[in-house]
Amino acid sequence: MKITVLGTGDMGAALAKALKRTRHQVFLRGSAEGSGSCKALSESLGLPEAKIADIADSNIVFLVVPDAGLKSAAAQLEGFDGIIVSVVGVSGYLIDENKSKQSAAETVAKLVPGASVVHGYTWMSSGSVELSSERANTSVVHCSDDRDVLNTVCHLSDEMGFKPVKAGKLINSRFAEAAGFLWGAIALEEDYGWNTYFEVHPENSTTE
Repeated sequence: MKITVLGTGDMGAALAKALKRTRHQVFLRGSAEGSGSCKALSESLGLPEAKIADIADSNIVFLVVPDAGLKSAAAQLEGFDGIIVSVVGVSGYLIDENKSKQSAAETVAKLVPGASVVHGYTWMSSGSVELSSERANTSVVHCSDDRDVLNTVCHLSDEMGFKPVKAGKLINSRFAEAAGFLWGAIALEEDYGWNTYFEVHPENSTTE
């Protein structure tokens, strides 16, 4: 598959490194045109910078931006009809756009209506993402309204070295994003450490 990481801050860089370990073709794109972080990461990892045409041709785009930059980043995805993995950092829970409570992932679905959106990776730090290949048991929760797309992203996360957990419809991303604040309380307030991670132990194996 062709995959673009849109957003090249700490989390975007960590996800790009994890994706580089897979068999897929990976491109990088800064959240803003001419991004210095994108250029530096491209040179460091030996991954190409994505042009707008590369984004349009991608099977999957990881949207890795803070909520303040969501609308401008989503503008680069106008007309995109592939899969978006929403890794949007939420600064204040919940996003209250037009007075309706919704998650960042749900907002992405509204901003890019032709795409299939999957939530993921918001309850861990960039450090935990980078350590995934060593641990092989870091759980990542995925939510989506499209079951086939959910399965595709779960398989990709497994390739990246994570333990994917299916969490139902996209509306459940509201809970998953809130769990990021719980992670912050555990890892930062109580000083368990930046690389603290969650691991889910299922009683039963899930079906496709």
